[in-house]
Amino acid sequence: MATPETLRLLPEPEARLVADHLAYGCIGLVCSDGEKAWAVLFQRRAIKLRPGETRWPRLPCLQLVYRSTALDLSAFLGAIGRHLMLHHAMPWFVLDAVGKLPGFAGHFFEGRAPKYARGPNPPATGDLTYTEVVLFGA
Repeated sequence: MATPETLRLLPEPEARLVADHLAYGCIGLVCSDGEKAWAVLFQRRAIKLRPGETRWPRLPCLQLVYRSTALDLSAFLGAIGRHLMLHHAMPWFVLDAVGKLPGFAGHFFEGRAPKYARGPNPPATGDLTYTEVVLFGA
């Protein structure tokens, strides 16, 4: 869990980013291997079970909105999943990706919620910091 003590383990710019997003209502985690620390941020949201259908209920979940670029997310999936289940009663999360990710159990939904970016350096997979997803809960 991201607390003032664990935020001290992160580099200053990343600690500031995590603190900002905690103020926006995100769930922050700090993962550590004992030597280095990395941050992971989630936003609460609900996804449509059947796109285009208004009668179907929405499924509550968490959206991965940020992970430290050097973090090997697949190495911490077990610990992250246990924390999300025990502390937030949420056994799953969604993340944006351009294809199936190695080391991840789950399903890739082709053509669902496409992301657009301009310029030669598109954001990293799962980087939705300071976007409408975080700021407005879109």
